[in-house]
Amino acid sequence: RYKDSGVEWIGEIPEHWEIKKIKYISNITMGQSPKSEECSLDETGLPFLQGNAEFTSLHPIPKIYCNTANKFSKVNDILLSVRAPVGAMNISDRVYGIGRGLCAITANKVQVRYLWYSMNVSLEELFIKSKGSTFEAVTVTDVNNLLSVLPPKNEQTAIANFLDQKTAEIDGLIADKEKLIELLQEKRQAIITEAVTKGLNPNVRMKDSGIEWIGEIPEHWEVCGFTKYISSIIDYRGKTPEKVDEGVFLVTAKNIKNGRIDYSLSQEYVKSEEYEQIMRRGLPEIGDVVFTTEAPLGEVANVDRTDVAFAQRVIKFRGKVEKLDNYYLKY
Repeated sequence: RYKDSGVEWIGEIPEHWEIKKIKYISNITMGQSPKSEECSLDETGLPFLQGNAEFTSLHPIPKIYCNTANKFSKVNDILLSVRAPVGAMNISDRVYGIGRGLCAITANKVQVRYLWYSMNVSLEELFIKSKGSTFEAVTVTDVNNLLSVLPPKNEQTAIANFLDQKTAEIDGLIADKEKLIELLQEKRQAIITEAVTKGLNPNVRMKDSGIEWIGEIPEHWEVCGFTKYISSIIDYRGKTPEKVDEGVFLVTAKNIKNGRIDYSLSQEYVKSEEYEQIMRRGLPEIGDVVFTTEAPLGEVANVDRTDVAFAQRVIKFRGKVEKLDNYYLKY
């Protein structure tokens, strides 16, 4: 049988369950940072956590040590990041000194593994509170007032056991998929490398390219400097243009991904009347190759529309028509 929880985002809960604020079922210790000169990389002191930079998937890995820390986490405390980015969690596997970017939550009227899963749901409250400030952070009051759905202790244990099993199964599937993706990416790169250094005819006569990493190439191919058959190189570096809500689409390095321009990854615009000035170095043509110089480095794609502007950190190449196909150049 269910009842209304009285909390909109939670909705109905089993009739015999309760809604409790975290402060009523746990003790919360907010971190405090000692002076930086009192800490060191020497592993002879107390391991000290500055923030979620030391977090892994479950337990933190300390980078510094400090004997003058005065705020601590205990074994099996939930470590919660309260400064940018808010909401990252780990489990304390030993006693740590904790800095002001963290708080330690000690479960005392709730099963700790159940509290971990419960907080995974209720952290949305913290995200909402943290977004309104200039520097993303939440207070001890914000943490204290987090809500938890609280079943009886035996049900907490049963739910935690169930979720341990199911999440482990899902994590295993994710690991398998990630391995498969890694293998497919290696295969993709191998196919590209084979095609652009050996061609498509397995029976063609070969010759030594004179370059170790290339090896043999078809006898009628040549190896040359990159710019020999490039007719145009345009680097769009310069003053960052003013962004507006609508106008000409601005292709940034974020948009160039996996061999194509993905217009959904970043949606920025520049003023139509400033387009000619922004693109004064040269306008794009269909098929031109764009290359990112940083963040991320080395992504390439062919231009598929000409009604766009290009941002800093993008270079555009065009092959000589009689010698170099732009779509081959991309690969």
